[in-house]
Amino acid sequence: MVGIAAFYAKLFGKKHLHRTAHLIDVNSSWIENNGIAGKIYKYGLLNANKIVTQNKEHKELLLQNHAINADILKNAFEIKNNQPHEKKNILWVGRFESWKNPVFFLNLAKTVSTHNFTMICPANENNKQEWKAFQKKTLRIPNLTFIEQVPFSEIQSYFNEAQIFINTSDFEGFPNTFLQAAQAKTPIISLNVNPDNFLNEYNCGIFCNNDFDSMVEQTKKLLNNKQELQLKGENCYRYLKKNHDINVIGKQLEEIIFSLK
Repeated sequence: MVGIAAFYAKLFGKKHLHRTAHLIDVNSSWIENNGIAGKIYKYGLLNANKIVTQNKEHKELLLQNHAINADILKNAFEIKNNQPHEKKNILWVGRFESWKNPVFFLNLAKTVSTHNFTMICPANENNKQEWKAFQKKTLRIPNLTFIEQVPFSEIQSYFNEAQIFINTSDFEGFPNTFLQAAQAKTPIISLNVNPDNFLNEYNCGIFCNNDFDSMVEQTKKLLNNKQELQLKGENCYRYLKKNHDINVIGKQLEEIIFSLK
């Protein structure tokens, strides 16, 4: 679609603004592994009038791999005053995709069996059978509540009640779930995803550097330290306000759009 959009824009004298979403959008792996579709995508990258990324790391990879100087536009979030909530579970939210590694969350729940876990994991149309088999596995974990789907208008309440938000994906851009966790003052423990090292830099979570044993250890350790849980949660909210306010990001997007005239 990126290549088609770029071709359409050239054909009809339009401007094409593209925003990358994942690490694989900028590190050449998708282009190299997807034949003609990869070549069409690369054409779209090289012929867009402007490309924006979600973080500094992706900007640097675009420059390194494709000689494209992109702008950074962080995810926008409508920040609301945070009200205190009872924190009572460990949360995972995401579509049922192999690269999101949902099975790791099941293993974490089995290992940290003294705490309650909640998983919100809708299926895709193309993996319903695998999703059903996965759902059956969750029924055998007594401290895990599995929810198929929650409307977006209601999902923030689950983040508000979470002690910790867990991310097990292989790659992301900047997950909106991180922003929802930050709105809830819920610390983040991430297996592989840490855009611009923000979890460490702002002390709002723990990055496990692709080490699942470390994720288990750090989850147990953080659950037993209420002071650190609260500190990292407050830091999450401060990070959100400083970096993702929709009123600020909206103006930045407006400037980028008008720069294309």
